Amino acid sequence: MDTKEVYYRDCLKAELDRRLRHNPRYSMRSFARAIEMDVGALSRVLAKKQTISLKTARKVADRLNLNPSEKEYFLLSVVEDRKSESVSKVVRSEGRAMQPNPLDHEIFRVLSELHHFAILVLTTTDDFQSDPRWIAKRVGISVMEAKLAIERLTNVGLLVEEEGVLKKSEGNLTTADKSVTSPALRKHQKDVLGQAIKSLDNDPIEERSMSGVTMAIDPARIEFAKKMIQEFIHNLATFLEDGDKKEVYQLSISLFPLRFHI
Repeated sequence: MDTKEVYYRDCLKAELDRRLRHNPRYSMRSFARAIEMDVGALSRVLAKKQTISLKTARKVADRLNLNPSEKEYFLLSVVEDRKSESVSKVVRSEGRAMQPNPLDHEIFRVLSELHHFAILVLTTTDDFQSDPRWIAKRVGISVMEAKLAIERLTNVGLLVEEEGVLKKSEGNLTTADKSVTSPALRKHQKDVLGQAIKSLDNDPIEERSMSGVTMAIDPARIEFAKKMIQEFIHNLATFLEDGDKKEVYQLSISLFPLRFHI
């Protein structure tokens, strides 16, 4: 499957499903109004009966608050779906052809969205089941999101299926395109911090640990401190993974200059 041809529908479906999870009373009509599309047209687009114009795509991408890399893939996927050279020329209005590797899109989504890593690690737990419904329930995402994530992880070689069982492969995720990885990793870190806030609000203190200290330091020691942090994370992860694998946890340590931005 050509990822570029389905990316914009992927985005629309995932965003609609996310809003439905947060508000069960949310509707297709509400979503159409939020992205300034006709509800009938939106329904046909999601059903693969219609595509959207590039003008509409630009407006929708802005309404979805996509970052530059995501917006680029969004618009390119519309171009590919329409199979129109004239539309393709409009997309290249800045004088450069957008030719991202479809694999880079998959990598971007995997790197940027934390639930992909949660699914990868979940495959190593003692009671893991390959059923997307079971995965969705354990991770706290929709079945659609689970299916899409499994497909992406498989496409980039991080997940394999053996005799009907999903398993974490030994493959590594790499890309030389820093314009893809840098925005993706920033988005990933924001997702991590957001999940930490949710845990602080919802999980009992017996199931979490959040500690911090404010200090005055010598900036010349930062590089050594970063190495110490990486070593600590590695050692602690090795210790925790040596026991029974029943839950998926996220370990994060932040060290940054304390500057309040108004």
